[in-house]
Amino acid sequence: MAKMQINPDMLPFNDYIQETGSNGYGSWIKYKNGIMITARTTNTISVDITSAWGNLYVGKINDYYRFPQYFIEAPTVIYDIIPAASLGCFAAKYNAPIITNEKIDELWVARPNSTTGVLVKVNIIAIGKWK
Repeated sequence: MAKMQINPDMLPFNDYIQETGSNGYGSWIKYKNGIMITARTTNTISVDITSAWGNLYVGKINDYYRFPQYFIEAPTVIYDIIPAASLGCFAAKYNAPIITNEKIDELWVARPNSTTGVLVKVNIIAIGKWK
């Protein structure tokens, strides 16, 4: 009788979680199939939103944000700007963010009035390959 060969890549549990963790840059989940999801909420930062852009004003966040683990290539990133005080604002796609396998940079914030010292946090989720 012939012995049946099983391809381990076809097993339903092949995509199980291989590792989870966290550090000062956020948390991550690594899956055996090479996918990684990272998440981070930044500390509160101050942004000057003073550059006119049509009927809005924009301001660049002067920091870049490292991912808690490096990807092997630039991941897909979803981010949002969260007001940390009563001054409303939102993420603006004024310029494209710069995304590498290590970090995201060039994030912009907008609001209807020119204001300095707007306090915000940034929520960042990145999905890509770790191996």
